[in-house]
Amino acid sequence: MSALKLSNTSVSGGTWRGVLTGVTGGVAPEINVTLNDRAVGTLQPEKMPDGSQWAVAFEFEGAHLSDGVQTYLFTAGDDPRVLASYAILSGDAASDDLRAELDLLRAELDLLKRAFRRHCVETR
Repeated sequence: MSALKLSNTSVSGGTWRGVLTGVTGGVAPEINVTLNDRAVGTLQPEKMPDGSQWAVAFEFEGAHLSDGVQTYLFTAGDDPRVLASYAILSGDAASDDLRAELDLLRAELDLLKRAFRRHCVETR
């Protein structure tokens, strides 16, 4: 199992999607998902058409989310090594995050641009 690699491909609609590579023997191991040292899911990879990669999908549950950073860990079978992780930042902790500040600044700039354009149209 040491050659296994799980790569994040996308997150949309509350579903994390990844690709598992390095499977030997033609049977992919179950992928375990943990959050705060608690099991929150077991995933069965599905073989992709090319035969060398396996698709994995995990749907986030709202009951697991709370303020702060929630880090999901993906492991294979009984192997304790982490193949992948995904962090979700929410609540008050997000307001101190630089990315959240940048997003807020962009939103405010868009608001100012619309107001300025409206002002220019009205004063012609």
